[in-house]
Amino acid sequence: MGGNSLTMKICTLMGALAGTLLFLGIWPLAQMFPPLPPSMPAAQVADFYRAHQTAY
Repeated sequence: MGGNSLTMKICTLMGALAGTLLFLGIWPLAQMFPPLPPSMPAAQVADFYRAHQTAY
C-alpha cells in the first residue's frame, strides 16, 4: 500500500488532534471525570445518580 509519506504523517497528526479535541469537548458534558470508584456501594451510586439527574 503506497502513499505520500507527508500525507500519511498529516493524517496521523490530525487524527490525534481530533481525538484530543473530542475528549476535551465531551469532558464538560459528561461530568464523570474522574469516574465513580468501583468500591462505592450500590446505594451510594444510586444516590449519586438520583442527585445528578438531568431532565430532557
